[in-house]
Amino acid sequence: MHPPTAYPHLAGLLAGWFHQDFDVAGSTLDEVVAAYRATADAAERLAVRDDIQRFILQHASSTSDPTRGSSLGSALDATFQLEVDPLGFADSAQDFLQRIDRALAAD
Repeated sequence: MHPPTAYPHLAGLLAGWFHQDFDVAGSTLDEVVAAYRATADAAERLAVRDDIQRFILQHASSTSDPTRGSSLGSALDATFQLEVDPLGFADSAQDFLQRIDRALAAD
C-alpha cells in the first residue's frame, strides 16, 4: 500500500474531518464536506480531488471484495487507517470517495 503521504491532501481531509468526532461538523457526508469546504481554499479542494482520482485509478481495478465493495475499500483502510467506516456514508468505498469528489467540485 501507498503511505498517506502519497495522497497528502486526501489524508488531511480524512484525518481532519472523518474521524470519531466527525458529527461535530455534520451528520452526513455532504454536511461534513460542506464544513470542510468552508475552511479550504479552491487550490486545496482541487488537490484533494486530484488525490481522490489518483487513489481510485490505482486501486479500483482490483478484484471485488463483497464485504467492502471492492479491494479499494481495503486499500482505503490500509492506507489511511480511517476512524470511521466509509460504508456508514456510502454504498462502497469508491462511492464514498466519488461523493466527496463531487461535493468538492460543486460551486
